[in-house]
Amino acid sequence: MFHHAPGSLAHAPHNGGVDTHMSGFVVVAAACGYGLTCLLNIVAARILPASEYGAFSAAVAMVAIICTIATLGLEKCALRILPEYIDRQAQGKTKGYIIFGIVIGALFGGCCARLAFVLYDTLRAHDETIDALAQMLWFVPAITLFLFALEVATACGSWLGSTLVYRLLLPAGTVVAVVAVALSTTTPTLRETIDAYGLVWIAALAAMIAIILHRLPVAVLRATSSYEPRQWLTKSVGYLGFSLIMTVFSQGAVVMLEVVKGDRVGVGMMAAAMQIAGFVVIAQTATMRVYAPQLARVIASGDAAGERLLMRSRSLFMIAVCGAFLAVIVFFGRDLLALFGENFRAAYPALVVMTIAHCVNTVLGFAPAVLQYHGAHRLTLTIAAVGTIVALIAMAVAAKEATYLEVAQTYAVSLIAMYIAFQLAILSRRRRTQPK
Repeated sequence: MFHHAPGSLAHAPHNGGVDTHMSGFVVVAAACGYGLTCLLNIVAARILPASEYGAFSAAVAMVAIICTIATLGLEKCALRILPEYIDRQAQGKTKGYIIFGIVIGALFGGCCARLAFVLYDTLRAHDETIDALAQMLWFVPAITLFLFALEVATACGSWLGSTLVYRLLLPAGTVVAVVAVALSTTTPTLRETIDAYGLVWIAALAAMIAIILHRLPVAVLRATSSYEPRQWLTKSVGYLGFSLIMTVFSQGAVVMLEVVKGDRVGVGMMAAAMQIAGFVVIAQTATMRVYAPQLARVIASGDAAGERLLMRSRSLFMIAVCGAFLAVIVFFGRDLLALFGENFRAAYPALVVMTIAHCVNTVLGFAPAVLQYHGAHRLTLTIAAVGTIVALIAMAVAAKEATYLEVAQTYAVSLIAMYIAFQLAILSRRRRTQPK
């Protein structure tokens, strides 16, 4: 017998189907994890030369895009499909979907890792960023499988275990590994830092697999797998398209500075400011893992009032979080940047601009998921694609003609405009579907 995930509608309070204490715990855990991630970047920025830290940041941004492609959207689709399978006790389909996602992730992740040889064979330019990216590609299969396993564990109800591994154990382990590298040698290299970074992802994957095996009922493990690859891939394409577009958008500023201008010091400044400004987005992604299964269920049941209540409770919670975070950045932003090094204080204007944009993103961040769960994949993709293309062109021009501050301003305006467009699309849909 399958059990409802904690906080599901079967056991939900009347605040929109989600316990606010649960949301608060997830946000606190995510905040601690993001703090550890910031600490990792601070350590990397201090132990590596400025140009090597810029190369490391650019390689991480590029690998994020590659891993998003390698999952084919199956990890995001798991949050939509698996709760329904679990509620219907469809053990065969549950097992089949998990196996299918593992095979796809390993296959496409391996193909991406193969690019390491291509890079070395065709781009022997002794470029720091190319060398860093080629080395990091070896860890793409493990990172891809981890991202899929993370969402499977969440969809199966282990939101606590998945949050602890992803938000706490993974970043803490990475910090320990990089610090160990720094202490083991007087001159830590970029290669050693990347190796430490990648090996911790492999360990985190093993932990996530253990959580899934512990959480899955014996009936699922013993069931005969049932596969619907065409249906799954059809659904996942929408999630892949949106996820890829948004990953390209979020990493676009750093990538454009590297590709268009080759300004690795500017890349480092931008990466530091974005790392701090992005802290608030963790509240969005963390609570999404709590709210997404509930959203899937209220939409599947046709409960429009429950859907609105769910969105309202989340929005009020996010407004409070964002207001507090913005105040911290305004008053203490320069000091936070100085943790990366005194020269990083100069990135304060970029930090404030990007923080405002990320706060808007966080408050309205549920809008794309609502549109997708209603089946409006084409509309969601259109808004995201148009916004991203315009933003990338504008950021490329800014990177070529101006400084990283202008790139940050372009990024911020584009991000705000995109999420306002998502929210307007939801309001328009509600007006059309309301009974007259």
